[in-house]
Amino acid sequence: MGKELLVLVHGLQGHAADFDALVEALVDRHEGVRNSDGSVGSLVILQSICNTGRTHDGVENGGRRLAEEVTAKVAQLGDDVTHISMVGFSLGGLYSRFALGLLYNPVDGKVAGLRPCSFISVASPHLGVRSFGWFRLVPKWLLGCVAGLLQRQSVLEVMLLDGGVDSLHSRPVLERISVDEVESSSATGERLLFVSALRSFHRTVLYANAQNDFMVPYGSSALQPALDHLFMHPELKPPQGAKLLEDGHDKDGARLWYDHHEAQSETKKADSPAYSSVVSSPNESSTLAASSVAEYSSGGVAFGGESDRALDVNAPSERIEQVIATRLRSAVRWRTVCVDFRMSAPFAHNRILAVKRNWFHKWLNRPGERIVAHLADLVLEHDHAFL
Repeated sequence: MGKELLVLVHGLQGHAADFDALVEALVDRHEGVRNSDGSVGSLVILQSICNTGRTHDGVENGGRRLAEEVTAKVAQLGDDVTHISMVGFSLGGLYSRFALGLLYNPVDGKVAGLRPCSFISVASPHLGVRSFGWFRLVPKWLLGCVAGLLQRQSVLEVMLLDGGVDSLHSRPVLERISVDEVESSSATGERLLFVSALRSFHRTVLYANAQNDFMVPYGSSALQPALDHLFMHPELKPPQGAKLLEDGHDKDGARLWYDHHEAQSETKKADSPAYSSVVSSPNESSTLAASSVAEYSSGGVAFGGESDRALDVNAPSERIEQVIATRLRSAVRWRTVCVDFRMSAPFAHNRILAVKRNWFHKWLNRPGERIVAHLADLVLEHDHAFL
């Protein structure tokens, strides 16, 4: 195996330095030594800066900038780099997924010309946020008014309030990136294979806060639309087959709760009826059969249950979260790492990555350093069968 490009993508109003704790943990695992070219062992680390100060103009714009940044970096590195992994924090997970649609080559299965290793999202709002935590208590019309007054496209998108007849695209962007496009866009001439790009990775991982993440509650980051609470959902428990990492919290109120690898039987294969529906024409209504959705249960709660009816993307918008989760769960084999911070205020979002932009953040998010250590070990963990 040659060198591996590790792309670290920050979120809304974030900075490349939000990943400093992870980079430090990776360096520590190489005896504190960085190579003369800045690489760490066989890892060439790209802390993305293309969206710094520019995170309000939407997932597509941010994803396109990220794809350009990655392409330029790969060209600069040349043939020494053969593999690629991506870690997206918060909105950065959505940027990464859009960028993958641009970078993926279905002919050779490579991403930016490199062999895909790991795709990892950390507290990313894959299902948006409007139906979770405190946001679900706010009327949809009021969320729309606030987002409109702020004139922030990214806010509209994570509220699933974008799209419509007056928009370039009729469907919310989070729904768009949950499918492979059947045909090329008339506007750009591109056919973006968002789901196939995810499937190309040897490993796809979701890190999610079980509670106290008021920015991105568990249900959205773990693709579990039924679990909509901000605080611990009464039915949330390690799913069958999950590895229990820690039964109790440490002195700082943190615990790595469980690590769940989906069995092959839990994920629909590419030629199954469920996966064949994970494609969509940009000009047509898209439906997704949910015939076997109820079979999958994670966190103790099945997110399906509508086995006899199709889910229509253009149906009342509260169903979109279900459609997106069903598509992504049906097409991709996910590994979920559930993290739990016991705290008096719901500030777990930045803690999961031990973000330390200043002395206050460093003190507040210090309990997350153990979680980052686990993430660093996972980044460095390679399956010999894959290599």
